[in-house]
Amino acid sequence: MLYTEVSLLGQLVRMSKNREVGTAAFGGLIIGGALTAIFGITDLPLASAIGGLIGGGIAAYLLYGKVSQGAMAGMLSAVFGYPFSIGIIYILLIFGVYTPPSGPTPPMSVIQTGVIVEFLLNLVAGAIGGVVVSSVRRPSLALEASTEMPASLGLGQSRYCVQCGAQLQAGTLICPHCGARQPG
Repeated sequence: MLYTEVSLLGQLVRMSKNREVGTAAFGGLIIGGALTAIFGITDLPLASAIGGLIGGGIAAYLLYGKVSQGAMAGMLSAVFGYPFSIGIIYILLIFGVYTPPSGPTPPMSVIQTGVIVEFLLNLVAGAIGGVVVSSVRRPSLALEASTEMPASLGLGQSRYCVQCGAQLQAGTLICPHCGARQPG
């Protein structure tokens, strides 16, 4: 089951066409992972999913792109934010800042199942956070008309968007499909 999740994450990373998705996912991972650790220490129910949802929203906010890209960045940030939060908790344990509550230790099979459920829950929560925020914060396509260079400055007949790959007219500075700024 874990191999399937790793394979899915590999496909998501390959689907991203530029570094912006990774950068946005990293920002969401840091903030969402830190919040997951804080929520987990305070015993907040569904701490990991809430942290993943917030991390996914942060990733989509940083990406400022299409909804599908926001969902992808949200999923990546939420799934990788979970191990990041566990690392933060272990660091707090090592330095004696946090002491876990005492009680019986569950069997390993229960722990493994819980980790898999947390990963899947984070995947869904991050995607939801990414979709919601990127739906609300879409780039304005009305800028297209005002951001075209004169045709005499265009170097070729047409070119392609650096983010989504859509064909653009010569001189277009902002992609009308995804809103990404094109190199001069």
